[in-house]
Amino acid sequence: MAGMVVAVVAALLGVPELSPLLGWVVASAVVLALLRSQQKDAVGSAAAILAVVGVVAAWALINTVYAFKYARMYYLDDNHRFDFDQDEDPAYSDFAYTAFAIGMAYSASNVTESSTPSRRIALGHALLSYFFGTFVVAVAINLITGLTQGG
Repeated sequence: MAGMVVAVVAALLGVPELSPLLGWVVASAVVLALLRSQQKDAVGSAAAILAVVGVVAAWALINTVYAFKYARMYYLDDNHRFDFDQDEDPAYSDFAYTAFAIGMAYSASNVTESSTPSRRIALGHALLSYFFGTFVVAVAINLITGLTQGG
């Protein structure tokens, strides 16, 4: 419930693109807080909540760094290396879209990597995102197993 409230508030404040992210962060923090509240260890609860926030921040940072990398490649290389299939120059949001699409779906839907170096960078980004996601799922399963067994 708290996650949905934060998501709606974010949308009302004019940043609807952050609504899903903020909603899930708050919902995850609430669930962790509820699970950890059975244990009277305040430091452990705070550490778990900070861990979730840290993972979300790391995920966002990885994709943001790649968005900057794609923008740098586009503007500093004469061949541009990315084809956005539009007449005007791409905005930073176009590079962010590309980076987050590769980071979440492991491919860009309507952007073409038009050179070997750009495909190599996109492949590295997709592989890093895949392994990061796999690691997060493995840690989450381990955490849930530990919590349900009284860990």
